[in-house]
Amino acid sequence: MLTRTIDWLFATKSFLPLGFCLDGNDGIIELNMVSDLGIALAYFAIPILLIVILIRRRDLTLPWPFALFAVFVVLGGVTHVIEIVTYWVPLYALQGGAKAATALVSLATAATLWPLLPRLLANAAPDQAQCTIRKLKRQLTEAAEAASELVRTNALLELRVAQRFADLTKINGELEAEIEINGRITAELLFTRDEAQKANGIKSMFLAAMSHDLRTPLNAIIGFSDMMLSEAFGPITQPRYRGYLEDIHVSGHLLLSLINNILDLSKIEAGKRTFEPNQLDGACLVQACLRLLQRQIDEKRIDVVVSIDPAARIYADDLSFRQVLLNLLSNAVKFTPAGGKIVVRSLVTASGGALIEISDNGVGMSDAGLRDAFEPFGTCSEMTARPKGAGSGLGISIVVRLMDLHGGNLSFDSVIGRGTTARLDFPPQAQAA
Repeated sequence: MLTRTIDWLFATKSFLPLGFCLDGNDGIIELNMVSDLGIALAYFAIPILLIVILIRRRDLTLPWPFALFAVFVVLGGVTHVIEIVTYWVPLYALQGGAKAATALVSLATAATLWPLLPRLLANAAPDQAQCTIRKLKRQLTEAAEAASELVRTNALLELRVAQRFADLTKINGELEAEIEINGRITAELLFTRDEAQKANGIKSMFLAAMSHDLRTPLNAIIGFSDMMLSEAFGPITQPRYRGYLEDIHVSGHLLLSLINNILDLSKIEAGKRTFEPNQLDGACLVQACLRLLQRQIDEKRIDVVVSIDPAARIYADDLSFRQVLLNLLSNAVKFTPAGGKIVVRSLVTASGGALIEISDNGVGMSDAGLRDAFEPFGTCSEMTARPKGAGSGLGISIVVRLMDLHGGNLSFDSVIGRGTTARLDFPPQAQAA
């Protein structure tokens, strides 16, 4: 139909201006016109599709590029229609205007699309989008597994915390019970201590009260027996009587010594012992103590060697020092056999104090015997034959406590059958003060 219409137009030449002549191949002209008409129809179809898309897709965020592109395509179709109409009679103004409008719209469309190019290029390709989606799904799966593991760990942790709390509660209960028990024990110990202090005070009071009553008859017994042994009012003709008197005399002295030792120990433990340290002359005090024991030394023919270093300065209480020396020297004389030897010497210690050693070659003691001798009333159970008048076992205890008052120390070296060495370690004057 279109071809016949065009043929009719060319045959009648009714639309051609007067004087226009058609030269050339009519088939080629018809082909160009048909092509322009097809291109125009295609141009008109594209904006229709774009408008339909804009109407149906209200959610599009970029409508202007679509609209400009539709106008651009419509103008492209119009230019081709103008080409068909003005094929034989060119209207250059109309053609140029249409082309100029098309160029302007195309430039506006390009200007609108150009800023969108980075955003379009930034959008991931379908393959990349799928890869990203798979990666996100994998990450979500891992996150879900991690969350599940976290829930399990949290449950396990809560279980452990609950168990630990139960254990701590149990331990706390046990500690509270133990604290309560310790409180009761402490109260009992305090009560026992108070009772012991009361008993000790009563003992001290008793000993102080009884000391005069005990010493007075003992002094009379000792004095009268001594007078009778000296035969001041006539001779004792019966030998057995003399033996009885000697036993009475020795027993009286032993009992008096025991009473004196008990009183001394009681005073020291009660903190009532008078203690006034001064610098002493060791040589003079040693000789004074030996003079008190001279009769026993002579009776047993004991060789006594004294070696006193003048540089050894002894800082001690005079009465306490004499009592310590007399106790140790008396023990050495008692446990040294007849014809034995005792060595007394003093020397300066590394700290600047004084060390006094009293050595004998008597019966000696083992380690167990030494430990026993340090206890009050302790006697060496290993001694099968104790000397006459060996004492009550308080002497070493008194010496230990007196040395503690001086800040010093008492030690022994002893071998059974070979003798004993007692060491008195007195601190320097500054430490003793």
